[in-house]
Amino acid sequence: NVVIKAFMVDGKFSLNSLQLVLNSKRAVQGLINSVLLAVTLSITVNFVGIFIVLVTEYFDIKGSKILRLGYMTTLIYGGIVLVSGYVFVYGDNGMLTKAIRTIFPSYTTSWFTGFIGVVFVMTFSVTSNHMIFLRNVLKKVDFYSIEASKNLGASTFRTLIKVVLPIMKPTIFAVTILVFLTGLGAYSAPLLVGGREFETINPLIRALIYDAPDISIMLSVILGILVIGLLIVFTRIERGGTYYSTSKTQGIFKKQKIENKVANIIVHIFAYLLFVIYVLPIVVIVLFSFTDVATIASGKITWSSFTLKNYIDILSDSYILKPFVNSVRFSSVASIIVVFFVFFIIVIQFKKKNRL
Repeated sequence: NVVIKAFMVDGKFSLNSLQLVLNSKRAVQGLINSVLLAVTLSITVNFVGIFIVLVTEYFDIKGSKILRLGYMTTLIYGGIVLVSGYVFVYGDNGMLTKAIRTIFPSYTTSWFTGFIGVVFVMTFSVTSNHMIFLRNVLKKVDFYSIEASKNLGASTFRTLIKVVLPIMKPTIFAVTILVFLTGLGAYSAPLLVGGREFETINPLIRALIYDAPDISIMLSVILGILVIGLLIVFTRIERGGTYYSTSKTQGIFKKQKIENKVANIIVHIFAYLLFVIYVLPIVVIVLFSFTDVATIASGKITWSSFTLKNYIDILSDSYILKPFVNSVRFSSVASIIVVFFVFFIIVIQFKKKNRL
């Protein structure tokens, strides 16, 4: 239906909508921004995602269990709520911003808007797939292979690069595809942080749906074409090489100590710095949930600001509580349907090898 509406006008084929998109600087810039964001996140999210998996699962880091909990907060909340948490911390009225301004009055939050701001928020909020998939793969790496590498004189980091990461390569590539597609279809971060300075396709489609429906519909088609095209390209590249850990009897994985003291200190510092970045937004959201609107707007929390009114309103008002109940109900039903549907499709796909 979207394709028909994009290319058919009064029952006749037309490229008018495409021409409108190409003639719109805002639409073209939105497409460029989406691709730029997707490419950038493929690098930054992978860097952070692989690092947090390694410091919680591969290296022997002090307090790794606490670090893991902090890094996994992105599994608890996401979308508008998650981005709002970052705004409450790093935005113009954010708690951290106000704290910094007491020391450096000239401090400005201009960095937290536009491209840099969106990349910052999404770099730390899109590592959920790394914590889910890479952790499981890392646990299955054969420890005997690691021991053999170290016995041959390889350092901890050389073993990581030459033995461990190649085994994780297929999963890293799969996660990269998911990150790329997430960046391409990003909505919450560009909407709340990017603003008009850095618009991407999805917020633009929503903004133009009433004012310029032709452009909005064509942007939807272009986004779909980009996603399908990239999936085809990525899956073909992915077939190029796969590494396996091939011992018949696998050794139980043991965390590796970082032998170089300087490197060990640096890794610990970065691990806990990331922990703070991950945890601050959710801590602020929890604190603000106990305050009134004025406190949230100003970002100034005092003892008199705290109240249970928000929770009382939600639990006592069926109208307010209904969306929560609906969300749980719909997500539960959808999860069951999707699992059975995809399982059914996969069984058919593997039983009948044909193009259909």
